[in-house]
Amino acid sequence: MAYSSALVSVQLICYAAC
Repeated sequence: MAYSSALVSVQLICYAAC
């Protein structure tokens, strides 16, 4: 579950950056 949370965080950061 922690891994999924990490992926979501990365995706959100990428979306904010892009």
